[in-house]
Amino acid sequence: MVIAKLIALLRTFLVFFVGGLLMVATVICVLLIGDAVSKHCLHDNPNPTCGDALFFAAVSPVYGIGIGMALNFLPLLVGALLAVLGRAAYRRLPLWYVLAIVPACVLAHSTQATSWLPDSEVRPLYERLLLFAVFQTVALLVCWWWDRRGSWD
Repeated sequence: MVIAKLIALLRTFLVFFVGGLLMVATVICVLLIGDAVSKHCLHDNPNPTCGDALFFAAVSPVYGIGIGMALNFLPLLVGALLAVLGRAAYRRLPLWYVLAIVPACVLAHSTQATSWLPDSEVRPLYERLLLFAVFQTVALLVCWWWDRRGSWD
């Protein structure tokens, strides 16, 4: 019984941490591939070729995971640990608890190091936090659904 509970807690942690990282990496990959195709294939610039865009498309998952870990490690960790805590307390993760995790993830995101972009290219903090909160809510809901789908309690 104790082993099954520990396995369920580990599964919840992995679903929220790795699942969240995969969602972040997917969004970053789509943005990187779209940017590469736009720059290399759709414009009449002779220097970069469509082959370069194919190369960027092939390596974008590696970049997506690296950039996702660099930008969202702390929010992913906070969300996963709070999900494990909720699962341990309630035996099954309630939806209201998952939605209550969002402010903690936004706070963790705002305490991370600032972006490497110059100040002229960075959007105001409230815009970045609002965009992150929307994305984090969707990611937490998908992870919550995934975790409930595989639970046996």
